[in-house]
Amino acid sequence: RKHDGPLGPADHAEDGQTGMWSLWAATEVEPHSILVLYHRAGNPPPPAKRDPAVAEAAVAALRAPFAVLDRHLAANGFMVGGRFTVADINVAEVLRYAMPAPELFEGAPAVKAWLAACHHRPAFRRMMAEREREPVEERADNLVEQRRALENAEWPARGTETWRAFGMRAASPGARNEGNTRSSRQ
Repeated sequence: RKHDGPLGPADHAEDGQTGMWSLWAATEVEPHSILVLYHRAGNPPPPAKRDPAVAEAAVAALRAPFAVLDRHLAANGFMVGGRFTVADINVAEVLRYAMPAPELFEGAPAVKAWLAACHHRPAFRRMMAEREREPVEERADNLVEQRRALENAEWPARGTETWRAFGMRAASPGARNEGNTRSSRQ
């Protein structure tokens, strides 16, 4: 990894924080924010298949992560290093999926202001303008194809050589992240 450029981490500490916040967004926010998007506004599913109960459960699950992020941004202004970095880009993109739930942003004013500032940046505006020029059907078809590929993928069973190669083992029954716990030694 290189520690240079205005968007990259300036040092190892910032590199660690960038990874931490990026993984936090991917694990604590994205699974729920994507459900908000799908079940309140997005493609897929089509409007007839959207489930308001799924969206409401996702909003409820996002309240605690939004509170964590709101406290962090109120104190720091940015995700890492007191300036706009790749960590801001990563987290902002995941939070963008939750925009069909304005109640989350009303309850987190620092998050709301920060995301608005991220979306006001010239690079983001250019990217969105380019994306908006794509035919809607093409975007929807790509999402459907991606979803089908994930659903039809053959994932290795827990406890196989693939899992062991990554130092993973199946967790005890009832563990929160079943199958994703680190083994001290294999």
